[in-house]
Amino acid sequence: NMKIDYLGHSEFIVQLRGEQGDVRIMNDVWLSSHAFGDFLTRNPVLPENVAQCLPDIDGLFISHPHCDHFDPYTLVPMYKKQRPVLLLPETTAYLRPLLREYLNDPEILILHEGEKVRFRGVTLQGLNFINGYHTNEDDVMCLAISGSDEFAFFEGDTAVPDTEEAWEGLYKLAAAKKFQNRLYVAVRNELEALFLSYDGRDKAMRRRAMQQYRRRRDEEIQNDFEKF
Repeated sequence: NMKIDYLGHSEFIVQLRGEQGDVRIMNDVWLSSHAFGDFLTRNPVLPENVAQCLPDIDGLFISHPHCDHFDPYTLVPMYKKQRPVLLLPETTAYLRPLLREYLNDPEILILHEGEKVRFRGVTLQGLNFINGYHTNEDDVMCLAISGSDEFAFFEGDTAVPDTEEAWEGLYKLAAAKKFQNRLYVAVRNELEALFLSYDGRDKAMRRRAMQQYRRRRDEEIQNDFEKF
């Protein structure tokens, strides 16, 4: 059966059945505590050697090149221990020379918007949604994975537009086969919660702000799930 190991933030490893056996794909790569200087701290904080203690991974998908998703302090030690295929959105293809130099020429697969790609017995499809407003997350790519009888969708650091066209497209992907298991992973940019906590004048106010934020996010995720 499908298995997901959550590593905090937007990092997780999904294992699902492909036509050639189980496939492990990791989403994003920020396992150190280095991002945006001292402004952003990872939660939870992981051991320093965690990048070298991960299970064997077939593919590493990087949704976009922000440093809390694309972390050199994780990538370099990770690729000294194992060499998963780098799955990059076309908007991140310009980083190939840098990655080849510092990761000792890893195998790189570029995902183009809407294009279906076969990978280790599963089908990958990257999706970029266009919202009616501009954000600093416009280059984020979502990822759909179709296995032999399992389906997973990673929403990434973005939001699926609340349009009939977008939800109909996702429904068609998830209903393309009689999948036994379907997984929808939704994460959200943590800066909203971070700024809310900074507004609190003391620990009690910050704690209440975080509780209110989590309740609101739970409601949003449930609403998105029901639409899907």
